[in-house]
Amino acid sequence: MNWGPLLHACKLQIHQGANQFPLAVWQLPTQGPTVALSRRVLCVHGFLDSGRSFAHLASHLPNNWEVFAPDLRGHGKSRPLPPGAATHYWEHAKDISMLLEEFQSAQTPFDLVVGHSMGGNVTALVAASRPALAPQVVFLDMLGGLPEEPHQQVDRFGEVLAGLRHKKDFKRAASQAEAINRMQKLNPHLTAQGAALMFAANCDQDEDGSWSFAFEKDLRGKTPFRFPQEFWLALFERLKGRAWVVRGEHGYVPTAQDEPIVQTRLHALGLKDFVTFAKAGHHLHVDAVPELSEFLVQLPSIKNQQ
Repeated sequence: MNWGPLLHACKLQIHQGANQFPLAVWQLPTQGPTVALSRRVLCVHGFLDSGRSFAHLASHLPNNWEVFAPDLRGHGKSRPLPPGAATHYWEHAKDISMLLEEFQSAQTPFDLVVGHSMGGNVTALVAASRPALAPQVVFLDMLGGLPEEPHQQVDRFGEVLAGLRHKKDFKRAASQAEAINRMQKLNPHLTAQGAALMFAANCDQDEDGSWSFAFEKDLRGKTPFRFPQEFWLALFERLKGRAWVVRGEHGYVPTAQDEPIVQTRLHALGLKDFVTFAKAGHHLHVDAVPELSEFLVQLPSIKNQQ
């Protein structure tokens, strides 16, 4: 499928993130049948991805919905990074909080925030601490980061500091086929169609004909911190009754039956189980579009409860 026309139809806006960072935000075209209730949706992408990867999903959503998707700092059009800028969860959370607050101040608040993978973790941080900005959330193949004890955190931070001088740019690909093949090797359950969409949304062609991934080298390396299990439970408790979790059968999130930590987090959210899409992998927003769009359209709205 040629993704060019759909991606070109995405409209770029620049909003102010934390520390006056120019945050690129895409308004994605919606082409699905009109529904009774309009909604405004923010989609937050995961690590090494960008907002326009949600374009196929948005095209299946009702045409009276508005869908926006930022490029998190260091990704896509939200670069280059200014000197001293950081790209960990906290910085992304500050940017998303400011974006949500800006729309709310303009009397155009978001009804729903959809976060994929790392973007789901960022969404959880904001939605739990500032519930008025994100009344409903959907997490895609994410249920918080791996827990880590304090002594492990100290070791992690030391490794991050030691690696600051050794980051290299992401390796270019000689061809589109090589770039797509590299994506699928890293994500074995990513379909060819999904990989082609992510390639089109995340790669730029250079003058010599090679392709560069639209990511800052600062994104390389370990995340500087992880949280203990108690933190995630406290956070999810604050999201009880207004969060849903969708996982792929072959995604990164294990079933509750296989992992007690996962079961405890689901319980904190007030959920009995995940919504699981059969045969799907981690990248639900590109590989499970019909199922995911149907789920979002049928999701009960806060507006109906007011």
